Amino acid sequence: GGTYTEPYFLTRIEDKNGNVLQEFPVRTYEAISEETAYLMVHMLRGSVQERGGTSMKLHSYAFGRKAEFGGKTGTTQDYADGWFIGITPGLVSGLWVGGDEPSIHFKNGFYGQGGRVALPAWGAYMDKVYADASLEIEKGSFKRPSNLSVELDCQIYRDAAHGLDSLDYRPPTADSLKKAGML
Repeated sequence: GGTYTEPYFLTRIEDKNGNVLQEFPVRTYEAISEETAYLMVHMLRGSVQERGGTSMKLHSYAFGRKAEFGGKTGTTQDYADGWFIGITPGLVSGLWVGGDEPSIHFKNGFYGQGGRVALPAWGAYMDKVYADASLEIEKGSFKRPSNLSVELDCQIYRDAAHGLDSLDYRPPTADSLKKAGML
């Protein structure tokens, strides 16, 4: 899950001798449940698992062989900004490519899309992060909550799915949807 920490300015007040006069406890609460967090991660992983996913290129980077990952590209109007926000089991990070002034923008969509400008830079950054053992970034797989139950409410998806966490899962094709009378 996620924990929200209320912003605060003071943790304690001490006198000149270091005696604590007042302490202000940090207030935290659960922002989202562990189950909701996992489902969000699963959706973000779809962009790197499913055909046509905007983040499929990340499989060519070395870090992608060390950890599961997911992410989301972003492009603003007139190609002024390209974004990529990525997630691995040990790190969430984002990368922005753009100009300080909105009038500065890329010439066209080929150069200005988040998937073309920010995603490759994020992949190179993650390669360096995972190559630096001193950072101790967690590798491996996202941990699915043991009490999470997911049911697919569509027969064609149930037939196609090997399980939500399977890298072999592919969404049904348009032809299979037509045969099932769904298109």
